[in-house]
Amino acid sequence: MNIDLVYQQRYSVVPTADSAMAVPNLWGDDINEGYIGGSYDFKAAKVAASYQQQNDKNFANNDNTVWSLGVKVPVMAASNILLTYAQLEMDAGPRDARVDGKSNTATLAWTTAMSKRTTLYAGYVWVDNDKKSLPIRFTGVPAGVGQVNETNNTFAAGVNHTF
Repeated sequence: MNIDLVYQQRYSVVPTADSAMAVPNLWGDDINEGYIGGSYDFKAAKVAASYQQQNDKNFANNDNTVWSLGVKVPVMAASNILLTYAQLEMDAGPRDARVDGKSNTATLAWTTAMSKRTTLYAGYVWVDNDKKSLPIRFTGVPAGVGQVNETNNTFAAGVNHTF
């Protein structure tokens, strides 16, 4: 069993001076963030879950919540099936209701260890952004996938070799 707890508070957050957002009296407040995650190996499957929340007290007010669930199931001697589901919910408050949206993503993947250093993988990623969401840019899918108010399907396959 593994459990992780993280709390972070960034004091007096101000964007860089060259940023167009660095307007006096709109910045300088705190951003608080908490995370809890864990996993448990049942031998027949390993499950994992996480929950993260950010409270931005600044002008941007980029409050958000992210949660995820996943399972890794061993198949045969060297293969695994992986299933994950995650959701990002943005809440910019009354200042900018345009980004009060949700993004959902699900993954189904297969990995096979060919040796201690080489793994083959293939996977399918589904991304669904509602009309007020921010595009998901850091999910491991190609750039431009997962735009606002779009549902996307991506297939990826490859070889991972550690040198």
